[in-house]
Amino acid sequence: MYINQRTRWEKKIIKYSYVLLSLCTISCSAQKINNIGAVKYYQNQLSIVENSLKTDKNEPNSFSNAIEILENVTNIKSYKDESDFGDFRIPVSFNISDWKEWLTINKANLQFDKSTKQLSVNNAIALAKNPTKLFQKYIFDLINMERKEHYKVEEINYILNHLNELTGYSIKFSDKCDCRFPTEQDFKLFTKWYGKNENNLSWNLYKQRIELKN
Repeated sequence: MYINQRTRWEKKIIKYSYVLLSLCTISCSAQKINNIGAVKYYQNQLSIVENSLKTDKNEPNSFSNAIEILENVTNIKSYKDESDFGDFRIPVSFNISDWKEWLTINKANLQFDKSTKQLSVNNAIALAKNPTKLFQKYIFDLINMERKEHYKVEEINYILNHLNELTGYSIKFSDKCDCRFPTEQDFKLFTKWYGKNENNLSWNLYKQRIELKN
């Protein structure tokens, strides 16, 4: 009698354990599918932006929506072009590169809600950069554009906005590119400033920009 009762309880425990295991498997599988869908959705938004910039042909709504989605989930803001006609977001090469790098380190944490069409991230890992190397790249890219006489206005403005905010140096309009561009004297000032502040540069993870240490 006792043995039979224990056997029945063992069968019930095994049955319930199987049910719980099945539910967990289904839940884990759904979560995995949800993550795969999120990664594909993210990559699709990135493709919309890249293709629009390459062909210079885009649907304004899909282009701006894709930028907004990428900015919101990554906290990496693209270049904002301010004009008399309004403010427009125009991602530059730095933004595209950052968004791709962000996906690499956050791929496993992305989630997509099909019902709300919302992309989200759990425990996001902020993009970390070496501030000294980035400062050097800003200057190198400007010099390279001048050397090749191939000026990318949005790229120039993006770099100069960051350098102006960091160093306090305001760059004037230049006839070279019909935009703001550093003169030889400006480059000397940037170089001198960098020499004095190289060891005081830091990277703000939240604002995603170079700052001076307090």
